[in-house]
Amino acid sequence: MIKLMIAEDEYMERKALRYFLDKYYSSEIKIVAEVANGENALSQALIQKVDIILLDIQMPKLDGLKAAELIKEDFADIEIIILTAHSKFEYAKKSIHIGISDYLVKPYLEEDFREVLDKTIEKIRSKKKKKSSQLNLKNKLAELTPLLEQEIILEIIYGTSLSLKKFVEHKKLLDINSNNYMFLIIGASDVCMYNKELLTKIKKKINRIIDRIIASIALQDMVFLLLDDEIARIKESREFKELIFELKCDFKLNYHTEIIIAQSQVYNEVGDIYHSYNQAKSVLMDEGNKIKKPYQREKVICGKIIDRDLDAAVKEFNNIFSILIECYGKNAGNIKKYLKEFIILLNRDIKDYFGSDIELFSTQQVEKEIFSFEDLYDIKIYIQHLISKVVSIILEYQKDGKNQVIETVKNYIKENYNEDISLSEMAEYTSFSRYYLSRLFKEVEGINFKDYLIKVRMEKAKKLLKSGEKIKDIADLIGYSNPNYFSSAFKKYTGISPTKYLKA
Repeated sequence: MIKLMIAEDEYMERKALRYFLDKYYSSEIKIVAEVANGENALSQALIQKVDIILLDIQMPKLDGLKAAELIKEDFADIEIIILTAHSKFEYAKKSIHIGISDYLVKPYLEEDFREVLDKTIEKIRSKKKKKSSQLNLKNKLAELTPLLEQEIILEIIYGTSLSLKKFVEHKKLLDINSNNYMFLIIGASDVCMYNKELLTKIKKKINRIIDRIIASIALQDMVFLLLDDEIARIKESREFKELIFELKCDFKLNYHTEIIIAQSQVYNEVGDIYHSYNQAKSVLMDEGNKIKKPYQREKVICGKIIDRDLDAAVKEFNNIFSILIECYGKNAGNIKKYLKEFIILLNRDIKDYFGSDIELFSTQQVEKEIFSFEDLYDIKIYIQHLISKVVSIILEYQKDGKNQVIETVKNYIKENYNEDISLSEMAEYTSFSRYYLSRLFKEVEGINFKDYLIKVRMEKAKKLLKSGEKIKDIADLIGYSNPNYFSSAFKKYTGISPTKYLKA
């Protein structure tokens, strides 16, 4: 129900308003308050959190315009309809700059009252629907951010030729403006405790003093890229040193394990990003082997698979397989046992990284297949195919997340193609940057946002032309205020003018 307040000092006027509301809007509007002066109007608006106020312009204690101005300062979304006598009409028009929705001039007819209320109700419904859609989309998009952060960290770790370019792009996508950065890497002897919840918890703690953080669990490390214009000062501050001490204490008390927290120097050039990571990594490794890491080579394979680098993953597996042959010779039993553990590790790490909802393979079934082979070469080929399958699953899994965003944009266009829709508006609607949404839309749909909007409008125009609508009306119906511009756009899209299309 829409909540409404009547603010009118005349009792008979309040009674008339209630009569109209009960007669026409009893199923849509709930009257939550009636007040007779401006001060009460202000206080009840704050208490009741109303959607609509019918506000008389001339009231005791605090006039309607002043009350409206104060209400709008705190609750910009409240729709206020000014009630004014004809003699005060010019004065009432001044309320437009305050953000008043509409006004009714006394004495008003029922038709006038209903027209203004209907328009205001529709406006409220539209805003609530948009807010609901934005909230749902924001929740979906929040799920994509960790994937983007993971991609950044892995690109930096592997130092591929495209990483610099991608890092600059991803900074824009995440709306990160700072150029000053450093790496912080946490290493522990017991990496089984690492999970997304712990990563998020640590990230929040660091966020108390650092502006922006990109974080991921990568190759048995918790890697944090800290970005802040003031990071050089922060790094030397007492609060940063206390934060490092607090993190070490948390691990010791809650997880009964010692950790090493390695830091790089502060940099401001993108070209130093790999050096910065490697610097922190070297500090970590130089701590006298305090952190013993099992399955290091297997972790490298997992990292390559997560990064969708099939060739590198298969190459690393082949290296491991060669080592197994050197160690165990033709003893297939020991090699199969090793590969069984490797498959469990692979399945666990991929699910830890992407979430348990990603469907990979049945470890029991894979184990059964491995132990069914007699020839070691057949086992090797089987695992290579399995790695290829997992990379394909990850690619599809990530694609689905992106598709959800674009489907939301497409649905919005479908419902609002007749409005003045822009890429900037859609970027705000989806809570993404204009740059990222444009890139993502082209990647998923194969055409850019503007061309897709034109396509939707023109396909609708074709149907309207065939139904007998006038060209001028069609232009307005699909979002073109100028019929000549519509005709030009239609011809560019179809190759013929609207008039010739009708005759075709």
